[in-house]
Amino acid sequence: MKEIHLKAKSSSGGTYDVTFQNKGGLLIVFCPCKAGIYGNLCKHKTRLLNGDESILYNQDDAPALREVR
Repeated sequence: MKEIHLKAKSSSGGTYDVTFQNKGGLLIVFCPCKAGIYGNLCKHKTRLLNGDESILYNQDDAPALREVR
């Protein structure tokens, strides 16, 4: 898996660019929301990792989300 960027909807109506990377067999996920900046497992990371396509800002990104999963 290459580096994948997905835009997740925020509860305030904005978006967050969530990044997924494979580094040596480990999945690294970064979200620039308040919780994500501190390395916490935020709702954007959790919902995307669970395959929740409803949080995607652009539904055209659904195939990339399936690749992450």
